[in-house]
Amino acid sequence: YLLTATLLVDCALHRKGFIQWLFSRTWIRYLGNVSFSFYLYHVLALMMARYLLIRLDLANAPFHALLHLAVALAMTLALSTLSFALVEKRYFRAKH
Repeated sequence: YLLTATLLVDCALHRKGFIQWLFSRTWIRYLGNVSFSFYLYHVLALMMARYLLIRLDLANAPFHALLHLAVALAMTLALSTLSFALVEKRYFRAKH
């Protein structure tokens, strides 16, 4: 793992090519910025999505799993973005 991770980071930082192109995309950088908050809030968002689908009487729908995934992802991204903007950015600004 260490060798693979080292080579991946080296490719992303120092070599022109697909890996550097991929990691320089705006949406990948956005996901990197909110990844810690995403980790913190994903379980809460999964539970909230489940509750919402039950309240909307969609818990037994044939497409329930995909709907649950879509709603949970949207909620997690929303919570992560808010947390990043309101907490993490302020913390990192104050730290410097």
